[in-house]
Amino acid sequence: MSTLRADLHVHTRHSKVNHTLPFLRSRDCYSRPADVYRVAKARGMDLVAFTDHDSIDGALEFLDARPDARDIIVGEEIS
Repeated sequence: MSTLRADLHVHTRHSKVNHTLPFLRSRDCYSRPADVYRVAKARGMDLVAFTDHDSIDGALEFLDARPDARDIIVGEEIS
């Protein structure tokens, strides 16, 4: 049996405002999906789950550019 490494919770620039400190109007991430993916893969991840706040646009942007990608999980963190 082989083991897969996966980052199951990453955000991209498509995440909405961080709800921990909403008065700051900050986001969890300002990076492009391709950059988030590149870093995850460089850190040894076999799978990457884009889980932006209230959006799947980060995963869709990545898959538009890389429709052949088979190591992406489309997720969403619902506020």
